[in-house]
Amino acid sequence: MSKITEGNILLKNNKLVQARYDINAMQNKLFQMILFNLQKTEHNNQMICVISIEEIQQIVRHKGCNTPKEIQSILRGLRKATICFKEGSKWHDYGYIDGSVYDENTREFTITAKEKVYELLHSYVTTGFTPVNMELFYSFKSFFTQRLYELLRQWSNTKDIINIPVQELRECFMLEDKYSRYVNFKKRVIIPAIEELNSTKLMYVQFADIKEGKKVVSINFMVTDKDDRNMEIAKQISHDKKIAKQEEIFKKQQSKTKNNKLIQPKTSPDDIAIDVDVLESKPKTKRTYNKTYNKNANYRRSDGSRFIESCPSRERSDEQWKDLEEQLLGWK
Repeated sequence: MSKITEGNILLKNNKLVQARYDINAMQNKLFQMILFNLQKTEHNNQMICVISIEEIQQIVRHKGCNTPKEIQSILRGLRKATICFKEGSKWHDYGYIDGSVYDENTREFTITAKEKVYELLHSYVTTGFTPVNMELFYSFKSFFTQRLYELLRQWSNTKDIINIPVQELRECFMLEDKYSRYVNFKKRVIIPAIEELNSTKLMYVQFADIKEGKKVVSINFMVTDKDDRNMEIAKQISHDKKIAKQEEIFKKQQSKTKNNKLIQPKTSPDDIAIDVDVLESKPKTKRTYNKTYNKNANYRRSDGSRFIESCPSRERSDEQWKDLEEQLLGWK
């Protein structure tokens, strides 16, 4: 579970950013919290996350909507509502979540993700992502502000002027059949969203209508994004996954027994992080081993300091040396 703290960043797949949403602001806040927790924590790849009712109440503050019964109703709405995203020339329709379970004893919701949404959530590295400041996102009252923030944030670090066709905005907001006149669309959707964005003091937005003849076909957004895009924060998820893998290896080492006696490993989870950024980038190819390999292995801890692991006096076989190294590298 994750607490709402400054610096929480959701690395949101750009396909989800550009998707079409038919939910309200409160539902969208909860959906973002679910995505963040799914990305931040893993439960044996079961596509679930566990969120306490207290955490949800921090973002769903309306007294009539933050009881367990009302939160269950919001989650039920997310299960029935539709998120649409485009791949090539095809539009895909899915529910936001697959289901949820509330435990009265622990006061926690166990939420199961839709397989396709979960797949997109974890493929952000290959498809591109937008860093969403969760604390800032939760502060928005309007659904249109939430959506415009993501669309602009996607490009605010690389473009001085962000041009978005009016029809694309209508599709992202699912307003194709509402505010048909552009003057009403601008008055009811664009201007209020920009005013709320500017009130944060972290993002300043100006805009200009782009016309073809007399018709406004797109909008130029001039954005000053002062929000921290520090990629050290963005790397927190991959770092946490490495730590989890190291702890898993450590537990496996602890569980090995010899003559019914527990054998405690000489290394700790911190020690197992042996130049992990460098080692994980190397291809997992076959290597040759000999009996003198690693007899006095000089490894690096994660803080850069070194430690020496003296090997037992007896000789290890080639297979044993291979097994030991692969465990330390995290390949097993």
